[in-house]
Amino acid sequence: MKDYKNVLRFGVYGDGRHDDAAALNKLIHSGVRKLFIPHGHYVLGGTLTLESGTEIIADEHAYIELAPGAQKGRRDFLVTDDSSGGTAENISISGGIWDGNSMNNSRGDNLFDTSATSGALFSFRGVRNLSLKDMKLKNPLCYYLRFCEAENVTLDNIVFESEDVHINQDGVHLAGFCHRFTMRNLRGVNGSPGDDFIALNADDCLTRQESFDMINGPQSDILIENIHADECHCFVRLLSVESPIENVTIRNISGNCRGTAVNMDAARYCRVPLFKPGDEICRNGVGHLNNVLIENVRVGRPQIMAEPFITAETNAEHLEIRNFEAVTPCGGDMIEISNLASHRVKYHSPQASADGLIFKNEKLSFADSLFDSFTLKKLV
Repeated sequence: MKDYKNVLRFGVYGDGRHDDAAALNKLIHSGVRKLFIPHGHYVLGGTLTLESGTEIIADEHAYIELAPGAQKGRRDFLVTDDSSGGTAENISISGGIWDGNSMNNSRGDNLFDTSATSGALFSFRGVRNLSLKDMKLKNPLCYYLRFCEAENVTLDNIVFESEDVHINQDGVHLAGFCHRFTMRNLRGVNGSPGDDFIALNADDCLTRQESFDMINGPQSDILIENIHADECHCFVRLLSVESPIENVTIRNISGNCRGTAVNMDAARYCRVPLFKPGDEICRNGVGHLNNVLIENVRVGRPQIMAEPFITAETNAEHLEIRNFEAVTPCGGDMIEISNLASHRVKYHSPQASADGLIFKNEKLSFADSLFDSFTLKKLV
């Protein structure tokens, strides 16, 4: 720690009354790259912008909070990277409690208001070699963590919690051109995240507030493991319409979801769908998932719903789900498959099996609350 500068010695107050944004940014932009944030309450009236090489270690009780009314415009966040000169790289943050103060910031009701904030708590676009670990994230207006054009990112031991739980409050949201991500030991408490815990959105509606300044594009080489939520909406969304999502391993998921555990519906039922059912793109199904493995999932729901735990409406070259258990009744089918090109299905559970079943466009479902393996392969 001897190389780290204590921010309280450089004009930062940490008293919960003064606006510390300018002093913190001044310190970073003056060339100081290693910062220590001690126990205190740091109110930020603007975005903390990190340059390449910035390393922040925060005391576990350091409370960093957006000021009331601080999140107004589309580039207002609690934390972002400075990639104005190209790609920002070699950034790390560990420790601290980071609060978006959504109760005292607002976005309005117009999803397409281009002057409004996206609502993300941390937003990184054009970053390489980033590490976030050992922290608590609280009360975003929208996404907790948002990434685009990001490579070599590690997220480890992060808690997501909000007193203000609401829709579109994804935990980790990946947009286009995100590669080589490792996410492990993530935990949602008290109903958080309010929407998707992990959203791999290679495609999305870019005119909505949440997606301002993002782009669509491929995603690859992603490891997600040890994810638990007391109660989120959906654990994992794999959203592809035209952009591929490849080489993804997701393992050790537990907790409760209010909707699906694994969502691959290509946003067909969102408020702003990405295509119309009659579009030419839909003739043989949409989406490109390749080499996706999901294993060791044990989930339940706070109440019985007819909605399946797994929806598969996105074309997959190879998708495999192993060792999946619903610990509360589903109320309907466990897996529902539809709107796909010709695929071969293999399914094994203690009660039933379907080896090499071939289908095209028809609806197929499995009802067992526990199954050993489910494989979906696209036919050439």
